[in-house]
Amino acid sequence: MERQQIRGNDEVIDRNVLIGLAILAQENGHSVTEEMNIALSAYVENNFSQKLEEGVTASGHSYSYAQS
Repeated sequence: MERQQIRGNDEVIDRNVLIGLAILAQENGHSVTEEMNIALSAYVENNFSQKLEEGVTASGHSYSYAQS
């Protein structure tokens, strides 16, 4: 199956991901924007939090962030 993408400005969103988020949003009673924010937050936390913590530790700087 060919991957279809929706292009807007410099952003590229995979069509299937967008459809999946719309389905999740409907099932969870969220707007698509809310569901995208939830998905993005989870992605960042899963893929970047450890790298960010390692980078901060290596640089000697401390930080804190709020989780929602």
